[in-house]
Amino acid sequence: MIFLKHKSIFLIPCLLFIACFLSPFNEPRLTVAGSFVISEINGITYSSASLYLGENLDPEAVMVYLNDQRLSEDTCQPVENKIKFQIPEIPVPGKEYNLRYETDLGNGNASCWVPCSFKIVTPIDSVPRNSTVYLQFTQSAYADTFDISVYGAGADTFFDVTDTTAIVLGPEFTADGGEITINIAARNGKAGYSQEPYISWFGEYRIFNELKVY
Repeated sequence: MIFLKHKSIFLIPCLLFIACFLSPFNEPRLTVAGSFVISEINGITYSSASLYLGENLDPEAVMVYLNDQRLSEDTCQPVENKIKFQIPEIPVPGKEYNLRYETDLGNGNASCWVPCSFKIVTPIDSVPRNSTVYLQFTQSAYADTFDISVYGAGADTFFDVTDTTAIVLGPEFTADGGEITINIAARNGKAGYSQEPYISWFGEYRIFNELKVY
């Protein structure tokens, strides 16, 4: 009698359980995350390349080709619920990297170029306190966008641009003495996640510029 009178109370948890069980968020989804990054820090160049696939794939059911060359299964290793492939090649500026994958969650492909080097024109090494910073840098071949990050004692900011000729940074970054770090990333490819599958596949050339505020 109690159950009949209050059957809705019992049905709600059951419906929630069924909804969660059938929810697409609980279904295995393919994620592809890879990048080719060249970083220039204080005149020294560093590079890295990585590729991750998931979720919860069977390594024996995964085949990955980079520029039509299959990545060795010997370099495949699980990382949490994803699979990591070691990419032995050092990223090359101006080179295209084509990815093709075959998994039990789906097949697909993606491509990106590694942008070429570029130079910061202004400012070079220092700026006066309480001054407005005029940031200029040269174009980078194969770059779609430029991601700029500014870190300072007074403020931090992040934004994207396509025009490299004149970027104005307010004086709040130079209000105090010390250092400002400007990180410019020339980027090509998908840096964010797309719909089914979730793909993040891009090439980057980064320059870190440290300015002294006097």
